Amino acid sequence: MIKRMTSVLLLSILIAQPLLAVTSTFTTSNNRYERNSSISYSLAAGTRLGPDDMTDHVPILINGTQDFVDQGWPGAGTSGNPYLIAGLNISWGIGEIGIHILNTTAYFTIRDCLVVQDSSIQGIFLENTTHGIIEYTTVESSQKGVSCYFANNTEIVNCDISASSSIAIELVQCVDSIVGTSKIFSDDSVGILVNQCPNFQSTGNNVLVNQVGNYAVYINQSNNTIYTGGSITLGGYNMRIDQSHFIDITNVKFYDGDVFGLYCSLVDDINLNNLYFEGASFSLLMDSCNDVEITDVTLEDCTYGIYIATCNNLYISNYVANDIGIFGFYLEDIYEYNIENVDIDMVSSDMGIYGENIYNGTFSDILLNDIGNEGIYFSMGENLTITNAQITDIDSYGVYLVNFDDVTLQDIHIESTTDTALYIDATDNLEVNSGSIRYSESTALYVDSGVNVTISNYVFDRNYEGVYATDCTNIEITNNEISKTQYTAMSISSCTNAFVEGNTIDQAGQDGIAQNYGDDITIQDNVMTDAGFRFTMYTSISYYEITFTGNTVNGLPVYYGFNESSDTIDANNYGQIIMINCTDMLALDGSYDSISAPIQLFHCTDIHVYYTQITNAHYGIIGYQTDEFKLLDASISGGGIRGIYLRYCDNADILDTAVSGYKDTSNSYGIHLYYSDSAKIDDCELYHNYRAIYMQYSDNTIINNSKILDHQSYGIWGWYDSDYTIIENSVIMNASWGIYGDAVQNYTVRNNVVKYCSIGVRIGGTSAMYWLVENNTIESNSDGLYISFGDYHIVTDNIIRWNNDDGIYCAGSIGNSIHHNIFAFNDGDNAWDNGGLNSSLWDDNVSMGNWWSDYTAPGTYSITGGSQIDYYPMAYAPTTPIIEQLEEVYYAEGSDGHSLTWVPQDDNLRDWTVTIDGNAWDADAWNLVDITVDIDGLNYGTHTLVLTVWDVDLNSASSTVMIYVYDDTNPSISNEPDRLAFVDKTGQEITWDVSDLHPADYRVFVDDEIFDSGSWTTGTLSVNIDSIGLGYHDLLIYVYDIDGNRKGDHVQIRVIDDDTAPTIDDVSDISYTEGSTENVIVWSPEDQYPDSYRIEFNSSTIKSGSWGGSKIILNVDGLNPGTYEYKLTVWDGNGNSASDTVSVTVNAVEDTTPPLIMDLGLLLIVGGGIGAVVVIVIIAMQIKKRRAG
Repeated sequence: MIKRMTSVLLLSILIAQPLLAVTSTFTTSNNRYERNSSISYSLAAGTRLGPDDMTDHVPILINGTQDFVDQGWPGAGTSGNPYLIAGLNISWGIGEIGIHILNTTAYFTIRDCLVVQDSSIQGIFLENTTHGIIEYTTVESSQKGVSCYFANNTEIVNCDISASSSIAIELVQCVDSIVGTSKIFSDDSVGILVNQCPNFQSTGNNVLVNQVGNYAVYINQSNNTIYTGGSITLGGYNMRIDQSHFIDITNVKFYDGDVFGLYCSLVDDINLNNLYFEGASFSLLMDSCNDVEITDVTLEDCTYGIYIATCNNLYISNYVANDIGIFGFYLEDIYEYNIENVDIDMVSSDMGIYGENIYNGTFSDILLNDIGNEGIYFSMGENLTITNAQITDIDSYGVYLVNFDDVTLQDIHIESTTDTALYIDATDNLEVNSGSIRYSESTALYVDSGVNVTISNYVFDRNYEGVYATDCTNIEITNNEISKTQYTAMSISSCTNAFVEGNTIDQAGQDGIAQNYGDDITIQDNVMTDAGFRFTMYTSISYYEITFTGNTVNGLPVYYGFNESSDTIDANNYGQIIMINCTDMLALDGSYDSISAPIQLFHCTDIHVYYTQITNAHYGIIGYQTDEFKLLDASISGGGIRGIYLRYCDNADILDTAVSGYKDTSNSYGIHLYYSDSAKIDDCELYHNYRAIYMQYSDNTIINNSKILDHQSYGIWGWYDSDYTIIENSVIMNASWGIYGDAVQNYTVRNNVVKYCSIGVRIGGTSAMYWLVENNTIESNSDGLYISFGDYHIVTDNIIRWNNDDGIYCAGSIGNSIHHNIFAFNDGDNAWDNGGLNSSLWDDNVSMGNWWSDYTAPGTYSITGGSQIDYYPMAYAPTTPIIEQLEEVYYAEGSDGHSLTWVPQDDNLRDWTVTIDGNAWDADAWNLVDITVDIDGLNYGTHTLVLTVWDVDLNSASSTVMIYVYDDTNPSISNEPDRLAFVDKTGQEITWDVSDLHPADYRVFVDDEIFDSGSWTTGTLSVNIDSIGLGYHDLLIYVYDIDGNRKGDHVQIRVIDDDTAPTIDDVSDISYTEGSTENVIVWSPEDQYPDSYRIEFNSSTIKSGSWGGSKIILNVDGLNPGTYEYKLTVWDGNGNSASDTVSVTVNAVEDTTPPLIMDLGLLLIVGGGIGAVVVIVIIAMQIKKRRAG
């Protein structure tokens, strides 16, 4: 909480600022104040007279009422006839006060005067007076402008008062004083100082102070103050009020306060209304104030928002803050409060609302948006209610609540947080209900260490994690909706008396409901789709003794078997299988999709699971302390952590099973054995996982007759005390390290094929001892066999060839026996060993060593890297062709630069041929180097290439390579505009132009829910939107090609229910004389959602089209004498219509001259928007033709 401590320090500094004393002596200056022309005022304040209209006058001193008489000032000193000082220009610098009146109870007025004080003394000084008025007067002073000491009932109105080095207006111990509609300026001190002045009023003053270190307005010990209207600009402190009661401040604008806009200390019964702050550091700061009412306050571009400390009985309403630097709202040590209608938008670096030690209050109707840290952070308090809050775009926690009691959070809606949306810690008697949380990048709702907690009727949508409750007592989580979490929808951890009921969970990325320890747990009547339950692996069976009833997963009940035995389960009837302390059970024919852990076994014995299909599972099968588990004929695929996870499960059999797709993290495994001895993995296929098989503290594992293909990391990994493992008769291809043993002993690796790995087989760690590696083919890797430390291995009868680096690499390993192997055509060294002479044997120590492709008899073969020698080497010189088998190839349709290269071996090669899909592709004679074949130009699809090489004796060998030509170009789709749709209208469609060489299917989502799908072809694609409900909706369409490339378009649709028909004015019938012109019908139809129109002439349609809400003007010139009817009908988007009919009578002229027919054709101009005009001109010839027809 460094930021909070900093804020408190700043507050302490403010409180410690020295206060202005009544008799303070301010720094003086002999420089005359010059007005800053850049400052403009709206008030017509100051003298109304021009210089020529004034009378020059010496400074005036009136001491006592008699001086008014003796000096001849007009008036009688009464309220109806005050003494008058008017129209004077008193401009001096002689050390005398311009106007000094003291010791009088008479009524007097100073009006339309100009007082220029060039000395370090007041311009006007009223002292010990009772009824003075200063109006329409301009004061320009080098020091103080106007001072009033003990001057009761003083009024300073419509004045322009400036002071260059001291206070502009100073009121000390003046009762019932008024300052109104004046311009007040101080260049180096205070604008208005009010000290011990009860019943002070300020109305409509504009106060400007240039000096950053001073107050623009300072009010001290002045009860019943009313300050309304006007503005306060600059100054270090716009306004400060100390030790005053019954204060009203309304309709004031505060600008550019360097330290604060308004600071109130020890002020009770204060009302702040309709205030505006811009550019302040602390905008509104209150300390040790009671009975505070703040309404209609707006802040813009301030460092801090409202900052209140140590206040009782606080009411705040209609608080708006925009573009705040640190805190939008700061509260500390607050008792009894009601805060409503708060709108805080954009806080750059800290919290929207911060509260510490706040008691007995309510926050309601809160809007927080674009907050740089927590939206709301409350620490310590009780009896808190927050209702109807909208919290969006938060760069940390949405709401962070710690150490509270008696809290109600209702109708809180949080969207887009980077951390937990609603975090509640150490808070008792908590009720969270009827809100929503969306798009949290962390947990939506986290509750820790609460007593008596209720979470109900909440909507959680598209968050990383849904609800996490830990260490809570008496917690109820009921009737919530949780959808589309990336991680777990709901976690209940170490809770006591937890009740989880009636929740709906849809599409959990990991678990639907995860239960982790706890006592007295009830989980009932929860409905989950594409989600499931997962239980922690408890050492004690008692943790599983919970109330678990009425729950469903993907529309099926959950089998929760406790202490069951000797039973067969038709797994197809259950959405999930969970067994605890069960014996001799058989589960058959289960099929599960998008469930976190479909099968879970805890503390069981002799459980068989046969014929199982699992797809999109975070965990496929979990076993804990379950011995004699047998899995037969299963297919498990997913995106997650483990396909099969067995922990403390001995004697497991995994047979005829495929596991794929577990590659989401670096800790993802197809099969993970942890402290699980004597497992058998036979006839299995593992592919496209991060790692295939991981044995951890698990001895005596047998992996046989299995395929391990395409893994990002290790194919088979044995780690630490996973000894006596047998890996045989298996194929391991395309992994980082095919087989890796780390600090494990007594491994047998036999009869395997290991290809296309960074390291084929790696033996590592000082305790990796006594491996037997025999009869394996290890080829086309980077390194074939890599031994780093660990001793006494036997490597025999292997074929190790065509590896890109070393065939075998030994470092720091002794006592090995390496013989009867073929080391051939490895690009680095066929063998490398840094051991000393004879520290390992590289032959059988009798008569045979290894076959070497780079050995020429006679002599020994020296191993690169040290002093090791094969004393009985043999030359590897094949007399029939051999050729490496290349990996499958993928390339994009239409791309180029693709070729394959082989280096076949034979003592006398002749030529080669290549076919693709059985058709001749290429052929040539052997060039003594390699065979390179260009494979560009293949059509989309899968192709089979076969290379065959011959030697001169017509012996041959072939290599087959699969070539996959794919489409990497996205389809194209037009961008359609946003649109309106109507509830009652049918046939509403959106049509896109779409194209691709290999189109496949499309999917349409409305508000992220699947709305429509199907196949498409190049051309147009239309989607009917009639069924979309009222409101605003986001429609997203994706078109896919057969390789999964996609392109999308987004259309926002507003669906409205429009039952209001258009209106048309009742146009009068028209009569005109044959041959006259400019005869028109002007219709003015109106509708909020105009759509189309139609015009009929004598019941025949003459024109129709789109109508954008414009007037429609029809020219009816050129008609023969007679009577005609024109009818206009307009429709709105929902199909509502309105019509109007106009009768047109054409009168014949007296002569027989035929009328002039205008050959204009039919002209139509249709305006697309409001205010445009539709003009239709119809010529008589066309009308005659229509009538004749």
